[in-house]
Amino acid sequence: RLVLLREHGLSDVEVVGRVIANRHILRPLPDGEAFEADLNETNHCAPRLQGGAAAFQAARVAYCKELIASGSTITDAITGNSLRVDEQLLRLVGEHAALEENPPLGAEVAQMAFDDLEWVVGVDIGLKDRVWAQGHEGYVEHVDRAGRCTVRLSDGSSTPPLPQSHLKKARPIGGVRSPASEGVSTIRDLVPLLLRLPGRRLSGERAAQPILVRAGPGTGKSWSMQQLLYFIAEALLVGSEENGCGPTFWVPLLLPIQKLARMLRRQDDIDPNLVRFYIANDEDFSDETRRMLLQALDMRTLVVLMDGVDEAANLKQCVEDYVTKQLLPLGLPLVITSRPEGIRKRLYAREFVILNLQPLSSEEQHRIAKHQLQGDPIFEHLSALDSLFLAAAGARDCGVGAAAAEEAWRSPDAAPHRDFLEQRLAAGEVAAVAEGDRGVGHDPWGPLALRLRAFREICRMPVLLSVLVCLLRGGLGPADRLPRDKYELYAMGVRAKVAHDLKRRAPSCPFSLAHLGGDDSMQRVDLVFSMLQAIGAANHEARRRTFQPPDVQRALARRPELERVWKALLAEGDVPLVRILTLGEASGGEFQFCHISFQEFFFARTLCSIVPTAETDPASASPHGLQPFWAKESCLNERLNDPFFRNALTIGCGHLGPALAAARPRWCFDRQPRLTPMGVEGVANLLCRASRLRSLDLANVQLATPGDVASLAGAVRRGGGLPELRRLSLRRCRPPASAARDLGALLAGCPRLERLDLEGCRELMRSEEAVRVLRRELLPRGLPELYSISLRWCHMPPAPGPALQQLMNECMPKLTEADLTGNRRLENTACFAHLAGVNRSGAAACCPATEP
Repeated sequence: RLVLLREHGLSDVEVVGRVIANRHILRPLPDGEAFEADLNETNHCAPRLQGGAAAFQAARVAYCKELIASGSTITDAITGNSLRVDEQLLRLVGEHAALEENPPLGAEVAQMAFDDLEWVVGVDIGLKDRVWAQGHEGYVEHVDRAGRCTVRLSDGSSTPPLPQSHLKKARPIGGVRSPASEGVSTIRDLVPLLLRLPGRRLSGERAAQPILVRAGPGTGKSWSMQQLLYFIAEALLVGSEENGCGPTFWVPLLLPIQKLARMLRRQDDIDPNLVRFYIANDEDFSDETRRMLLQALDMRTLVVLMDGVDEAANLKQCVEDYVTKQLLPLGLPLVITSRPEGIRKRLYAREFVILNLQPLSSEEQHRIAKHQLQGDPIFEHLSALDSLFLAAAGARDCGVGAAAAEEAWRSPDAAPHRDFLEQRLAAGEVAAVAEGDRGVGHDPWGPLALRLRAFREICRMPVLLSVLVCLLRGGLGPADRLPRDKYELYAMGVRAKVAHDLKRRAPSCPFSLAHLGGDDSMQRVDLVFSMLQAIGAANHEARRRTFQPPDVQRALARRPELERVWKALLAEGDVPLVRILTLGEASGGEFQFCHISFQEFFFARTLCSIVPTAETDPASASPHGLQPFWAKESCLNERLNDPFFRNALTIGCGHLGPALAAARPRWCFDRQPRLTPMGVEGVANLLCRASRLRSLDLANVQLATPGDVASLAGAVRRGGGLPELRRLSLRRCRPPASAARDLGALLAGCPRLERLDLEGCRELMRSEEAVRVLRRELLPRGLPELYSISLRWCHMPPAPGPALQQLMNECMPKLTEADLTGNRRLENTACFAHLAGVNRSGAAACCPATEP
């Protein structure tokens, strides 16, 4: 007895006989006329439910109805508010469209990870292009007149001149171009793409198009999968023909990878088919639903939505290999989600359509905030003021900085919003916003610009918007402060959330009383906050997403009062910001933060603290008073390159750098492993507000794209500069000439710089226009304390000589040492004579180095 998929749907049949190969004689049940049909994996299966096809359809309809009933609203795990799942449609854009709109530069491709690239033939190849030749990776170092390329391979050797037809050029992976996916702009648009019926499905064709959805932290990946599950169930119930979904035999399944990973860790006997393993072990399914899902898997009619491949921790590679090597050949409609840095993109290059989730639009921000704040008008006033801010910036062409902030605040249109904020915010905060303080780059309007910039960034990400709602809603009264950045948002929002949760507890609950160590509500909030920070920091340093009671005990071992807080809250069955996954098992239970960004914030906040040194506490001393995570300078590059810590460094931007600079004022990144583009992003996050930094060595860190230098300059500018920096080395960083403006802005933020090393910066210093741009950015303040500069091996032509001399004269009045070794073409110019006269004998001692 079989369940057969036919043109009109599912039917029960029995096998009467075999004709040849897969050709069989079948008879419909209970008593129909026999017919011949070819049986294959996609058109039949053995029934798992008593009642055959009718029972399967009944179970499938009941399952879809349950999905619609339970999934029509989603409870925000952070704010606790219920949101309609169909109101906030998340937007998508294809990876190919994104690459065509902003094509990467050759220098950007050169720095991309190998797993993010594909190698293509039949395209134009030029000098310095990244290519694949003779079984090795390399770059083109010479092109002769015939178009043949000499390639410098990764092992240091060079090839003979090769025809371009023998080379493959690197380009970013864009995934599969599918005509059906070109019109996808929202999550709802994926439904007909997933439920369409291949033309020859009954003959065994498996033409389902797998989809990879990528998004950064906190942008709504899990929300989007819950939306998609709801829309698929809705489409299957409404009727299939008018929705373009084909016969209604599809069954959707949402498979959270975190949950799958927990199951894999608990089980010894694991089914190699992870989807079947998940269905068989998920206790949320009834026996009938489980059988129905397994039958759908057997019949290849299961629509699989896998959420969070990057969150499988040490099982990520196992899950990725299963998806690409076992699940994909089954031909199931498939959608997976991940952070961009959390997957090996090359595994999905040839089969998957790659889509990217987009930030929330202004309309979506207002709709969500209005619903979550339940009538509080502060969001509307802040949004209106931010719009005036952007309009002023556009009119003045001055960027979204202090001048635009001042004009927006004093605009007549801002009067009602100004009045509201003056009534709502604390007196000290109003003074900081309205009049400014001189703590941010000596700019009186810097605080307002910072707050509006932070507000704009927060509103683009759902998770940050939820934290902002917690803050504005308040826990001990309405919020009277505004955050300057993500770090302050989390610090203030978490306290407000904890206070709100504790306040609504019944008086009879143990922790609503003060007997656990706090005399008032704020002390109890501080206790819970400290407990969450200790757990979150320990868990993130151990690279875990979930944690168990033994992990909590180790994290709170030295704080018995915090351990008592944990036990009291757990006894009540509700720990603020912590999701209880299981409780009462042999392991004692399993937990995780309701969003991983809270764990990342607590980790960043712990890194900002100074631990005891040998002078203050010999028993628990740490080198330089730094947290063990980065106490060893030799490990810093490795930490910055690690994708797992990327968002923690982003959240800690403007706070981690000051802590590190206070304990270690000299930073050296000229070591192995070399910083990747992600590592350069991490350095930028550290430089923001690192006001006590005295020496920065970025030698051999590749800054080959304008974006790399711009990120460093932007971080320094936002943080008010590096007022104590004395030495800066950019030796062999190879910044392009187009980065001169950003480099000038970076140097302008270092007013007390004494020694500057630009050895090997050929592209920058060989351009006369770049030198002139550098001079314009440094004026009028210049570098009044600079006495030593190295321009070794820049191979400068005579043309930029006068511009360089003007730069030295006007911006470096105390210059006494200049090293021009390796610039022979300047020897007969007035610039060389001028600089040689500065210090003819001490040039070599300025910044000793060998020719690269």
